[in-house]
Amino acid sequence: MKRTLSIAVAIVLLGALTGCVSLPEREAVQLYTPTLASSDPNDAPSVPWQLVIDRPLSDPALDSPRIAVRPRANELQSYAGARWTAAAPDIVETALLRRFQDSGRIVAVGRARDALRADYLLQLDLRAFESVYDGDSGVPHAHIALFATVLDAGSRNVIAGRLFVRDSSASDEAVPAIVDAFGVALSALSTEIVDWTLTNGQAHAERTH
Repeated sequence: MKRTLSIAVAIVLLGALTGCVSLPEREAVQLYTPTLASSDPNDAPSVPWQLVIDRPLSDPALDSPRIAVRPRANELQSYAGARWTAAAPDIVETALLRRFQDSGRIVAVGRARDALRADYLLQLDLRAFESVYDGDSGVPHAHIALFATVLDAGSRNVIAGRLFVRDSSASDEAVPAIVDAFGVALSALSTEIVDWTLTNGQAHAERTH
């Protein structure tokens, strides 16, 4: 009888304690993705070869859906309650893939995992993808830095390499305005890389065929 009473008391106490425990609420997170501006058609020549884009390499701090912000030169943080829809390297890879496709200037382009039989490879090193405060206005700017290398897919010889940097000022400090600035910077950078890649790849193809 005493044993049964003790168990009953323990159950009541456990229920009371459980009722007092409140789990912390999860932080509400808003997801964002930079919007690419429409690319204007041009009369640049198309190329008769195929290209594979490798997923960009990056510092672990950038290989994340967190939206990086640099309030001071030697400090990297992230915006609370805001995330990219994918890690920054994946956002850059997708933007470039779409820019090549939309250009209409190449036979085929794909990601490395697509098993495309490519003539050329585009390797990428994402060095910066962050919002930066470095002026007196108190308004940040989107800063993207990407080193691109074009390689011959057969020999793996380097054809060309270049650092691309783009900055775009946000209209204010709110996260949506900063995301818009990333869209402007990424649109300009991806367009520039497409032109550069196709020009260098075609020059190499004409020299070797």
